[in-house]
Amino acid sequence: MLYTICSKYHPGVDAHLRNVGALGLSKHLYIEELSEIPDDATSLIFGAWHISYEPVMKFARKKNIKIGYLWTSSPTETELHSIMLVQHQHELLYQASIPMEMNHKGEISLLNQILTMKKNDEIDFIWFAKKDFLEAFENNGIFFAPHPVQERQKRDFVPERNNISLFLSPAIKKNIYSQYLAFTAVARRIPALHLKTSLPFQASPDVTVLGWMPQAVYEQEINNTYLALHISLAESFAYGAYEFLARGIPCLVSPTIARNFNIPLHNDIVIQNVDSVTEIADRIQYMVESDENYYMELSNDLYLAMRGLKEHNNTSIVKIFRKQGIA
Repeated sequence: MLYTICSKYHPGVDAHLRNVGALGLSKHLYIEELSEIPDDATSLIFGAWHISYEPVMKFARKKNIKIGYLWTSSPTETELHSIMLVQHQHELLYQASIPMEMNHKGEISLLNQILTMKKNDEIDFIWFAKKDFLEAFENNGIFFAPHPVQERQKRDFVPERNNISLFLSPAIKKNIYSQYLAFTAVARRIPALHLKTSLPFQASPDVTVLGWMPQAVYEQEINNTYLALHISLAESFAYGAYEFLARGIPCLVSPTIARNFNIPLHNDIVIQNVDSVTEIADRIQYMVESDENYYMELSNDLYLAMRGLKEHNNTSIVKIFRKQGIA
């Protein structure tokens, strides 16, 4: 039996691995709650590094359990996640910094460590969720498989068109300031617009700060959204954007997310210049002021596109896992 393991405090990786379980390929465990490896375990996949992984891996090795590691970041995300904002240090290229000097491992150091573990036969395989890495690292036991996704029910109503959502993690890759400025700019043109966000912005009459939300509230807020924003600089997938698009809810995205979702770059939801406050603001205004027929047609097209993505990604994962002998 394949078991996937990660920390409950890494929601993106957690969703990724739970989606593997939803395909019937694995069972999911949290490292914080793991007291022993289940007796029926034949393979383990670890995601999002945790200090407790090392003793679990060593014990699994003694039991001849196949061990692998999931790497979800894209190359650009890997570099951005290696920028230490507190110490103002940056891991340059693939020259790993000394972790003790930074009191934290950037992702380049971590990836180097995982690759070394594979080279030394301490782990059996590495699953990259972004194909670009294979150009540099493809080898026996190093493979690509796309992000698994779950189908979402299509929203069957059109909410108030002034409801804009910005539900993102506070990460440097998310391009948050440009999107916030774009909303501020378009709100000057359309004063009735209202932004709901999970981010710690300063609340104002046109901005509601929701913070962390229970799942039921989160889904309700998604369905009450007329237009969402998720215009990241870099993403290996973007589950947050998928949650909107899979329900047929328009969400402005960057070209990198469009490519991840197989959405044509000329689609109206794709912002070409992610650094352009004007382009983002103009597109928000265009979407909000478009007629209902256009909105409904766009919503249906996005819903069908995400169903196609789900079918492709999930079918691919099943085939690849079986070929690799891990499920």
